[in-house]
Amino acid sequence: MSKAIGIDLGTTRSVAAVLEAGKPVLIPNPAGSCSTPSVVSFASDGQVVIGEAAERQAITNPDRTLRSTKRHLGTNWSTGIDGAVYVSQEVAARVLIELKHDAEAYLGEPVHQALIAVPASFNSAQRTAVEEAGMIAGLEVLRIISEPVLAALAVGVEFAEFHDPGQTVLVVDLGGGSLSVAVVEIGDGVFEVKAVDGDLELGGGEWDHCIMEWMIAMFKGTHGIDMSEDFTAIERLREAAEKAKINLSDAHQAQIRLASIAVSESGPLHLDEILTRAKFHELTFNLLERCKHPVEQVVKDSGLSMSNLDQVLMIGGSTRMPAVEELLRTTTGKVPHEASFLEGAVAKGAAIQAAVLKGSAKDILLLDVTGHSLGIETKGGVMTKLIERNATLPHRTTKSFLLSDFHGASEVVVLEGDRAFARYNQTLAAVPLARLPTNLDGETSVEVTFDLDANGILNVAVNVGAEGVSQSVNATSQVCLSGDELHRMRAKAIAQTGQQRRVEAHSIKGTPSLGEATSFGIILGLLPALDVCELAMARGEHDQESTFNDLLGVVERHGGSRINEAGVPFDPTIHEAVDYTPGQHGEQEIVAEILRPGYKCGDRLVRAALVRVSG
Repeated sequence: MSKAIGIDLGTTRSVAAVLEAGKPVLIPNPAGSCSTPSVVSFASDGQVVIGEAAERQAITNPDRTLRSTKRHLGTNWSTGIDGAVYVSQEVAARVLIELKHDAEAYLGEPVHQALIAVPASFNSAQRTAVEEAGMIAGLEVLRIISEPVLAALAVGVEFAEFHDPGQTVLVVDLGGGSLSVAVVEIGDGVFEVKAVDGDLELGGGEWDHCIMEWMIAMFKGTHGIDMSEDFTAIERLREAAEKAKINLSDAHQAQIRLASIAVSESGPLHLDEILTRAKFHELTFNLLERCKHPVEQVVKDSGLSMSNLDQVLMIGGSTRMPAVEELLRTTTGKVPHEASFLEGAVAKGAAIQAAVLKGSAKDILLLDVTGHSLGIETKGGVMTKLIERNATLPHRTTKSFLLSDFHGASEVVVLEGDRAFARYNQTLAAVPLARLPTNLDGETSVEVTFDLDANGILNVAVNVGAEGVSQSVNATSQVCLSGDELHRMRAKAIAQTGQQRRVEAHSIKGTPSLGEATSFGIILGLLPALDVCELAMARGEHDQESTFNDLLGVVERHGGSRINEAGVPFDPTIHEAVDYTPGQHGEQEIVAEILRPGYKCGDRLVRAALVRVSG
């Protein structure tokens, strides 16, 4: 039986994982990284490149490089390049294809199925778009589940401190493009979501944008030149802003230097500014305030108080900012677990749940919820709810109305949101009532059925009168693609895939072949799981030996080996010393003790062995 993978389809970066020997393992790309930029670039020669290669082209090819397309899923967004029109599902599919190919290289077999993670606030239309992107990529989407829920699943399975029954966990996932929060109860293999919330327009990119605006203003004040319309300059500023943000997580100031960022009559102009952490906090204070509301709201919606929380988990690269951690600490009164502790947790959780759905993982039950209330417009422009926000998925309900409740309307308008009046909520679809008999009066019954499936995708059926005149519609029909469109986009993606993979293979510098790079990346990706097993065995948990041996077998099949010998001469090219103890060996330095084994891939060092040295 072929394996299904888990995918964290991110706004800025995407990650894939798979369950190997009972452990979720992140899948490396050919460059050895376990995350791939969600960037797609269309070269002038017709080649389509994805990931690291596309990101490198962004500065020289800005108007043909697409990023953060995930934010357009579920809308009618499209863009034209070389006379071809691309919709958001098609661009997202290119990223999924890249992850699919990396997984196939890792597993050595075709991959046809995936479980995909989405923000907790993704609505029915957005989830349908993700499913369509999967179809274009040649993947059967087993399930679509909220990101923070999957993170809680991964943590609950992997780490012993979360195994106590009755754990109530707040998960805060602040990634590059969105904020998702959830309260999850964990106990006896059951992961029950109590409430979700979030902000789809709040991610690390917003912090980057604040720095970019500050740089543009400073440069304009000094040189009188506005760089906001210079696409090439914007890409360089975006890259510099992200680096400055990352540096400010560890340092109190960051120096930003960009040579020849603009040109004046007297020659090239350079940007050279120092951004302090205090100034950065001032520029982004309103973004922190926006983080606070969903956190407070999700705890309130779950019927709990902050004191009822047992754990607070921070997921996503943007939670590394000290201000975000401090906000969570002061808001919840808890010390959050750091993001580095939870690297790739969303993709790992997706891999675990994919294995559950395939039947290869047992004794796990995940109960997800809908992030929005769903209803219809009735007389007076009122939003009448049929499914409340945070209802457990799947969910089906039927409600009876009178024809007069629709005040002569020719359709039943389907809405999503929590505002009292229809006009303030999002319209998902309209079920036409045009085929009704003319002799019906206002007392005629109208039955409306909402069927929300396990993916959070809504189907609506309307049944009118005793004669049973019925109409049904997918509630995302206004933006979803037709079968012919999906087939055409799939064919186009297949045609361009070969070119894309060749470009990626040749972009790996210093690596003799794609196969060697993949083996190196596979071993690199297995290190966290190997370390967890070794730590467990050191604690006397001998049931981990079988898993460890299985993982070590994967390493060896890819030409890998362990560096785990004491008593040999110290070699700084394969050993990393943390302590030196005077001994009886004279001039010669000897590895006295292995503190953490290292690994090699052929002759290439994957990770140095951490050792204590005597001499």
